[in-house]
Amino acid sequence: MYENMKKLKEEFIKIREKGWIKGVSNGFGNGGRTFEYLLGKKEADDLPVADYNGIEIKTRAYNSQYKMSLFSTVPDGPELFEIKRIVDTYGFPARELKSANVLFGNVNAKEKSFIGRHFQFQLEVNYSDKRIYLLVFNKYGKLIERRSFWSFELLRERIEIKINAMAIVKLRGRYINNEKYFSYHDIIFYRLKSFDTFLQLIEGGIITLSIKIDIYRDERRFGNIHDHGTGFQIDEDDLQLLFDRVDI
Repeated sequence: MYENMKKLKEEFIKIREKGWIKGVSNGFGNGGRTFEYLLGKKEADDLPVADYNGIEIKTRAYNSQYKMSLFSTVPDGPELFEIKRIVDTYGFPARELKSANVLFGNVNAKEKSFIGRHFQFQLEVNYSDKRIYLLVFNKYGKLIERRSFWSFELLRERIEIKINAMAIVKLRGRYINNEKYFSYHDIIFYRLKSFDTFLQLIEGGIITLSIKIDIYRDERRFGNIHDHGTGFQIDEDDLQLLFDRVDI
């Protein structure tokens, strides 16, 4: 892996030397897609594997206040499409289509969190069952269900192939003639400490769950469920709790 990190750093230096580079797409994630394009990855994907020779690449603006997504994975449960059951049961009406539900919010294991006005959510790390459960409470704090979960086996597998090694690429963006350009300034490499550390950080509320279930708004798919990524995330300032830094 160290050799792959060295190779990625060499590629990064070549990109950095290009200076300001026109973005290859529009909207959120443009900086990351542009960097991957420059590495030779022509299209963005949602595959559960690392981006570059076993290394997951995260691009971050210097002033970003957003949490960093680690990986996305939907829960298991009593239904084949469990995330759809959750949003149908506990979501709230979309602004554009009242008959369709959406669900946006962050959930942690330290305390209950309201998503919408009627339901609260919380994570539970259960070592006996070897699962992380998504608990749902009514607005008064009474437990409604404890059915949806992520198995330790699934999470361990996802972590080992997705974020066992990671590189943070720091970027800046600006508009030139009304088009977005990016420059890439630094790259920092990390190795995951352990799966047990991951679980401990969830218990401590450091790693949280982001739920972003929306609907499609284009004419062909209007009203269909659109999962923007139900997954685990962390503040950039807390990365050293989950990873060891690797000097290249």
